[in-house]
Amino acid sequence: MTPTPTHSALTPPQIAELPELPDFGHPEPLETFDVPSESQLSLPSQKQNQEPDQRNPFPARAPKPDQNGSDSLRSRLAEDQSVRESSKEYGSGIDYLSETDFSCEEFRDRIASQTIDQISLDISPPFRPDEFDERRHEELFADFLEKQPIRDWSTLDGTPVINGRLIDLAYEEAVIELDNGQKRSIPMSQLSEGDLAHINDTWGLPRECLIEQVSYQPRQWAPTKVTWTASNLCHNPLYFESVNLERYGHTRGPLLEPVVQSAHFFGNIFILPYKMGVHGPRECQYALGYYRPGNDAPWIKQPLPISARGAIAQAATMTGLFWLIP
Repeated sequence: MTPTPTHSALTPPQIAELPELPDFGHPEPLETFDVPSESQLSLPSQKQNQEPDQRNPFPARAPKPDQNGSDSLRSRLAEDQSVRESSKEYGSGIDYLSETDFSCEEFRDRIASQTIDQISLDISPPFRPDEFDERRHEELFADFLEKQPIRDWSTLDGTPVINGRLIDLAYEEAVIELDNGQKRSIPMSQLSEGDLAHINDTWGLPRECLIEQVSYQPRQWAPTKVTWTASNLCHNPLYFESVNLERYGHTRGPLLEPVVQSAHFFGNIFILPYKMGVHGPRECQYALGYYRPGNDAPWIKQPLPISARGAIAQAATMTGLFWLIP
């Protein structure tokens, strides 16, 4: 018979024999960190040669030896200490705004002084827009005016138009000063690429490159002929029609509109002979003259046409009713 393995042969190692794991808590803050000595950093040679404990299935790994371990650690700790000391200065009452050239008070005063009547609609870039120091900006502009050369200015096709020096940009035009002191303005859109490069370089603006302006060529569309024929749809006269309500949807509200429509109905009964005399019952009428669906149609007061035939029909009807009704 094959011997049956006992249960004790499959028993795992005893948990009590395993080493206790170290307590990995939160690291201590830098203020209470103790710098280890050289003797503590260096590993004894006798401990390195010892064999691991046979009872420990997970032996600890020995750290790699570092020749300059103590010096590098001290340097890192010194850097951390300097960072902590410098960070303590924040919130100590030091006015950092006073140490900068840009003052918020001056900025607010400048904005408050520029009222709406002093705002210019000129969108031309100012001289050296990257310079925020007002005193240095004035010095640079004075140096610019002093050293600005006299040169020929030409158009896009290279035709010379004026000879002078650049003194300002205003309303998208270059202001040129002539030899006699007169000032001429040339639109920057008409200057050549070389003149634009000179302006951008001396004025402190980004470089611009012109794009070829191709003349507009209209497309030759094929002629299309559209014909329209009105429909021959007609209807008999609508003697009781309310144009504002039935055609355009104008209403006076849910309470007043029924009263108005009742008066409109009974009033049309009284003048129905006159309307039938103007437009006979067999007459064909079209929708021409009315606003189309969707258009903004105003309130319309239907006129009462003057017709002799309608007056005769109304008079004959009233006379007949007078003699028929006792």
